[in-house]
Amino acid sequence: MLYFTIMMSLFSFLQASPTVVWCAVGILILLFEFFAPAFILFFFGFSAIVVGLLCLIVPFTLNAQLAIFIVLSIVSVVVLRRRFTALFYGKSDFSVDQSDAYTGKRVTVILPISPEMPGKVAFQGSSWTAMSEDVLCEGDPAMVLRKDNISLYVKAIKKGVEK
Repeated sequence: MLYFTIMMSLFSFLQASPTVVWCAVGILILLFEFFAPAFILFFFGFSAIVVGLLCLIVPFTLNAQLAIFIVLSIVSVVVLRRRFTALFYGKSDFSVDQSDAYTGKRVTVILPISPEMPGKVAFQGSSWTAMSEDVLCEGDPAMVLRKDNISLYVKAIKKGVEK
C-alpha cells in the first residue's frame, strides 16, 4: 500500500505545473552541489529554477523549456563559473608548490652520489634519493637545487663556502 501511495504522489507531482517541477528539480540539484567538489551543479540548479520562474510568465512547451535550460546552463557555466568560484572560494596568492621549502637548504650525503648513479642524502630527519652533476662522498655537505617528486637535485658545497 505504501508503494502505491508513493507512486501516486510521484505521478501527481509530475503532473504539477512546470514551475513546481523545475523549481523542485533546481533545488534538488543545488542540494547535490554540497556533495560535488567542482562547483558545476550550482549552475544547473540555478538554470532549472530560472526556467521554472519563466514558466510562470510564459507557458513554454516542454521542448522550449529543455532548450532554455540547456542554453542557460551552458552559458552560465562558461560565463559565470570563474567569477562565482573566486567569490565563494576566494583568490589564492600563495603558491602550492613547496619547492622553495627545499631549494637552497643544506643536506648531508649518506650514500655516495655521482652523475651516473643517484645516492642518498639526509634532510630534515629523512633520507632522500639525490642526484647531482658533482661527485659527492659520504659525509659531504651539499645544497639542494630543486625537488623533483621524491628526489632532490643537489650540488656540492665547496669547503669554506658553507652558509
